[in-house]
Parts: sequence; structure tokens; C-alpha cells
Amino acid sequence: MIGIRRLPRSLVVCLLISLAGMAVQVAGDSRVADAMWRTTADAPTAGSDAGHGLAGLGDLVVLLSGFGFALAAAVSRRVRPGLAGLAAVMVIIPPPFLWPGAGVLMVLLHALTTGRSLAATQPDPLVPFTKEGTTTMSNHSHRRALVPLAIAATAVLLSAGPAGAGAPTRARGAGQLRDLLLTTAEPTDHATAQVEATESGGTTTVTLKVQGLDHAAAGTELGAHVHSGSCVEGMPADAGPHYNTTGGSSISDQTEVWLDFTVRANGTGTATATVPFTIPPGGAGAVVIHATHTDHTTGAAGPRWACLPVRF
Repeated sequence: MIGIRRLPRSLVVCLLISLAGMAVQVAGDSRVADAMWRTTADAPTAGSDAGHGLAGLGDLVVLLSGFGFALAAAVSRRVRPGLAGLAAVMVIIPPPFLWPGAGVLMVLLHALTTGRSLAATQPDPLVPFTKEGTTTMSNHSHRRALVPLAIAATAVLLSAGPAGAGAPTRARGAGQLRDLLLTTAEPTDHATAQVEATESGGTTTVTLKVQGLDHAAAGTELGAHVHSGSCVEGMPADAGPHYNTTGGSSISDQTEVWLDFTVRANGTGTATATVPFTIPPGGAGAVVIHATHTDHTTGAAGPRWACLPVRF
């Protein structure tokens, strides 16, 4: 703690706020994950919305504090201005908010390797001076003073990713399914669903969980796919075609995201698909549930019964 007290207070405050923001992010993501795997029909929506709001607050706190840390590091001459500028740029890169932690860690590691060389020409009021006017704090002790903050920054960086996976969340959606056939009754009426997509190494994994399906449909296999359009109640055509990474020249479960599932006796259904491609931002906007299982030749799955908005 002595070493931390010798650092500019602005650096310590910004780092602590960033750590607090990361904690809020983790709490929000945990709440979303918990809501996604509930088995009741109505509970997931409120829990997921609250979790997204909490995670979003954490994102904002981390972004602002990370930028403030980079700025304070440059002003206090603890690191070279160019490196602090790079850290500031990394902070404002869009989600997932891994980069603020990375920027903070880069600044601290640089400070550890350079010691006090950048500040050696200017007096530090918080460090005692010898009779000759030079600081008594050696390079070794200066580095040692920064170690606690480097450890804390490492924790920030590690906690920025999703728990246990290392694959950043690409898209999420949760809520009541929107009825696409308003004049008829389907097993999906009044059901809720959650979708989460993650990316890793050029692949995408999409998980679908549905609750509140008509129990009378138990044993029925329904088709489900990621669609390129939007999810609008009563407007099945607005969902557009399946998202296809080849533009439609090849149709299979390796060029599209197929999430067929079987309705269980308790009115739930789940599916997970991993495909060898990623979906560009704005490339897809809905997961649509169909009346029948997917035809592996044509990709068709019957009428569109319901959809869930998912912003990819």
C-alpha cells in the first residue's frame, strides 16, 4: 500500500473505478446467464433485461475510467504520451469491452519496465529527496511499488471476458416470442426464448432456449434459423431469408445457422449450433421458429410461426 500511495491519486482512483466497473459487468452478465437458463415461462425476460442494463452500466464505467486512466498516466508523466494515447484509443473500441483492461495493463507494464526514467528530471512531491536533490527511490523500488497495480490490472483484463469461455459474446436476445401468424394458434403462442451467440477462432456458436411452449406439442420437432431480416409481429416476410455465409449459393448447416429442437413434455426446447463462419455486424436480426424440422436439401422448414429479435 505504501507503493500505491506514492502514485498519483488520479491513477489509483481511475483504476479502482475501472475495477468496480468490471465487477458490475460480471454481475450483469451473470444475471443474464441465470435468466437464460431458467425453465419457467415468464421469469427470464425481466431478469435478462435487468442484467443487460447492469452490464451496460459496467461497460460505460469501464470505458470512462479507462480513458481517464490513460489521460492521467500521460499527464503525470508516468508513461510516454504516445503509449498513453494508444491506451486511450484502445479504450474507445466498441464492445466486447476487453480493450480498456488491455490498455490499462499495457500502460502499467510499460511503467514497470521503464521505472522512473520519465519522471527523473522532475521532482515528485510524494517521494523524499536526498541532500543533492535526487530521489532516494531506486528503479527497483519504483517498479516494486507498481506491482500491486499491475496485478490489479491483470485481474481487470481477465475478468473482462465471459466467465469460463474466453469467447466474447457476439449477440444476445431474450423475451416473449413475437407471433408471426396472428389469425391461427400455434404451440409457440405466448412462449419466451433466449438466444446467445459467441465467436471464437472464426467460428460462431448460437444457443437457443425456449420456454412456455404448448405441452400438447411435446415430441414435435420444430425448425429454427438465424434470419437476415427483422422480427415484426404479424409480418413473417420481414424476417427475410436465412443468413447464409455464401449468399445462398450453398445451403447446409455449415453455411447457415440451424437450431432445430424437439418440444419437451414440460414445454421447453433447446438447441446449439456451431458454424465455421462469423456474422458481420447487421448481417442478421432475428431467430425464426418454423412449423417443421429443416429439410437438409432445401433448408426449408414450413410456415414461420414466431420470431425473436436478436441484434447480430
